[in-house]
Amino acid sequence: MKIFKKAVSFLLAVTVAMCSAASSFAEASLIGGGIETPIIADGGGSTGDNSDNGDNSESSGSIPESGVDLSDTTYTPEDISTYTKWDGKTKLAAGTNYYIDSKVKVKKSFTLPEASRLIVCGGAQLLVYGASKLNIRGNMVIEPKGSLTVSGKINLLQSGGIECYGTFSATKSSVINISSEFVIRHSAKAVFSGGVNIYKTGMFLNYGQTTLTAHSVTKVTGEWQTASDGRLYCRGYLGITINGRVTQAGYFSLSGELVNSGVFIFETTVKYLKSKSARFAVSKSSRLIDYRRGTDTTTGDIGGDDDIGGNTDVGAKGIDVSYAQGAIDWAEVKKAGVQFAMIRASRGRANSKKPMAKDITFDYNITEASKNGIKVGVYHYLYADTVEEAKKEARFFLETIAPYKITYPVVLDVEEQYQAELGKTKITNIVKAFLDEVSAAGYYAMLYSNKSWLTNYLDMSKLSDYDVWLAQWNEVPTYKGEFGMWQYSCKGIVSGINGYVDLNISYKNYTTIIKEGGYNKL
Repeated sequence: MKIFKKAVSFLLAVTVAMCSAASSFAEASLIGGGIETPIIADGGGSTGDNSDNGDNSESSGSIPESGVDLSDTTYTPEDISTYTKWDGKTKLAAGTNYYIDSKVKVKKSFTLPEASRLIVCGGAQLLVYGASKLNIRGNMVIEPKGSLTVSGKINLLQSGGIECYGTFSATKSSVINISSEFVIRHSAKAVFSGGVNIYKTGMFLNYGQTTLTAHSVTKVTGEWQTASDGRLYCRGYLGITINGRVTQAGYFSLSGELVNSGVFIFETTVKYLKSKSARFAVSKSSRLIDYRRGTDTTTGDIGGDDDIGGNTDVGAKGIDVSYAQGAIDWAEVKKAGVQFAMIRASRGRANSKKPMAKDITFDYNITEASKNGIKVGVYHYLYADTVEEAKKEARFFLETIAPYKITYPVVLDVEEQYQAELGKTKITNIVKAFLDEVSAAGYYAMLYSNKSWLTNYLDMSKLSDYDVWLAQWNEVPTYKGEFGMWQYSCKGIVSGINGYVDLNISYKNYTTIIKEGGYNKL
């Protein structure tokens, strides 16, 4: 199943590339997923541009491509004929793959090296005792009917990953530290009774059934996502730090305590049940994104309060994409509840050898997204360092988007470090020249950037005619200015897209604003 899906994705990607052969833009990699490389100065994010194989040498905020398949897949047995059987007593060697097919007891500390795999076969049991520790730098797979029981400590490090198709159990004495991807598949069950720490680089992705018992204490500084078919029973303590984010799309039963100081998201598909004794507490700075009531059918601003308290964000759910997402199944994206998509149309002249160019997936993405009833906006990645160059890039952008019906804003993405070094006055004039050109052509122009840029590098008083699309990941937004859209995550999981994708919320009904204002030639 997994292989078939990837084969279809590959064929579709090749088709897209062939259809775009006339483009002067030879992107580095159409297939491969991931997100584009951003420049991050404040924990915010960016749509970015990494199409030129290392031009963004000063970028520091890129998200490494996961070694774990993040899509919901049916298990395909691995060929372990070349693997080494592990007894739980022998040191695990680098470059070697292992399996266990019986009951194995771990009573010391071991490390699964990077690029190595450990398969817990169906019917096998791996027991990690209280005084022991298992550091996972490679990948561990728990097959259907296989099990891992932990009374000691599991450290899932950044280079590693865990895929559970069977059973994962952690007792009261256990500590599970997650700094990479931990995936509970739809056929799997996980029970946590001890401490669980999901760090900034960590992702817990729940397609199956996860239970936090009354004794559990879970702290999320990274990401927790429960998919639409997943189930979460929270009977213990679930805390979300200011940098943490929890997304619930499936069944969510709260009978314990949830304390949100970060971002909590109710997807439209969530089935939420809270017992009378449960506690859902929030800090003043926390955000609740509630897509259950966030539609795109009202006029003007979308707002509202929620009985949970805190700051409630109600709006439309969106994504932003480029060639970096590869071949996208837009019908599946629509089913996942995505209402709008911001699609990269073009980029400027990166250097003398890289002329201005259209994103090679633009035509496919905007056509298929529109066909599936998703509202579409577009963006251009700016490389200009003069006003005249900015105007040229704007005209190229306008030519690229001219054939299409665009129902969301037309956006400028600015974030290159060398541009910031031009000084606030010069880069502001460059940005304004681009936006003025787009606006003069009748489009609803918008500026995309992160908090650091908006605060330190741009004179926003000279750009007040234009809405802002704010990029600030990993925390609640602290930008003091006004913004109409918020890019709140670079690690979204959306059906129809392989790997991570940026997630956004729109606070305004741009479709109505644009139509009634006569923008975008509608």
